[in-house]
Amino acid sequence: PRLLGFALDSPPAGFRADEYSIDISGWLVGKSARAMGVKVTCGSEIVRQTDVWLPRPDIEDLVSRKLQKETFLRRFVRSLGRRRGNKLIEEAAASGFHASVNLLGLPEKFKLRVRGLLADGTRVELGEIKGRHLPVRTSCLNKFQPLILSGLGRSGSSWLIHLIGEHPGIITHLSHPYISRVAVHAMRVFQVQSTPSNPVRTKEMRGTTWETQSVSSLPLLCRTIDPAGESWLRKNRVELLAAQTQEMIEEFYAQVAMRQKKSQARFFAEKVFLYPFIGQLFANLYPSGREIFLVRDFRDVACSRQKFHARRPGREKLSHEHHVKNTAVRAKLLLEHWKARRSRAHLVRYEDLVLRPAETLGSLFEYLELENAPAMIASIIERAAQNTPGLDRHRTIDDATRTIGRWRHDLTPDLQRLCETQCSDALREFGYLEGC
Repeated sequence: PRLLGFALDSPPAGFRADEYSIDISGWLVGKSARAMGVKVTCGSEIVRQTDVWLPRPDIEDLVSRKLQKETFLRRFVRSLGRRRGNKLIEEAAASGFHASVNLLGLPEKFKLRVRGLLADGTRVELGEIKGRHLPVRTSCLNKFQPLILSGLGRSGSSWLIHLIGEHPGIITHLSHPYISRVAVHAMRVFQVQSTPSNPVRTKEMRGTTWETQSVSSLPLLCRTIDPAGESWLRKNRVELLAAQTQEMIEEFYAQVAMRQKKSQARFFAEKVFLYPFIGQLFANLYPSGREIFLVRDFRDVACSRQKFHARRPGREKLSHEHHVKNTAVRAKLLLEHWKARRSRAHLVRYEDLVLRPAETLGSLFEYLELENAPAMIASIIERAAQNTPGLDRHRTIDDATRTIGRWRHDLTPDLQRLCETQCSDALREFGYLEGC
């Protein structure tokens, strides 16, 4: 009822292509408010958004004829006034939209939601696109596989990276904060470069060409000039970029392995947290890669965030309620990532890592198919405990066992209920609600 009309022209049902992206295009005309844009999402993440502005003379003619002939539309026009009726025809003339969507980084079986955005802030559902895509295959021979750590900040990620970095089979950044995100950055660059650009207004073209945050390797200008060349860009060049990305990561970690004297290393570990689609992108490019999901009672996460940020200038006045709500948003997103990739990932709970470190590490190394003899694990824990400069300053409580269940005295009853309500699905999934 908020729209005069719309259509999703592409992709058509049953569409198949030997490429790594799809085009979503159509037209959209609002009733009382102008159609401004279209947003494409996968889960809670925004995949692509674009403006409604492309010329559609066919829709202009269609709307004009409807306004002249159809009784209910004549009544509608009278209710709005003649100016609005004429405005609708003008808006229909530029009602087209086009969004090019990169499938790399999406789940193999994906579902996209397409929504229209109106000038009054209204969002309208236009439809869903369900499909399946294949991962990128490259000729790069990778000695090192990614071991990515997904989780929330203040969940013990620094301690876990510090621990696993003591294993001879895993390369990590050796000093706090243990976040040499070289591979994450390279994957993000690949993600941007492999994404086709949306159509650009002529007056904006120079800015889009030269501003680095807008650079795209697949300009749509080649469509009408050389469709075959565009197909090569969408497939072959993406595969070349993927191979170059892997080669750069491989060379960097080969150098790190040599400096750390880890000649038998098989994995490099980096924190990914919840960067949109990066975790799945690693899975697309590295079928033999592994992923750890690190979770902690989200009520304790909120407490730790408040205590940690209280020491940071400009954030010391943020309330407990702010951190509870912020943690709840992130917990929902973490749960979404976990459900999408749990079949190939390993779950580590912070509480187990603190209370049963040997057992927890043993299970983790078994998942990685690395040596996990009890003597080796005991040596890893001992070495890690002796070498924690920087990590000590990162903590908000010296004794890690006292951080477990801190929400019971750090949060008021009202905040406890708020956190349990807003994080209920994640708390239940990971076994933190009473009785689970």
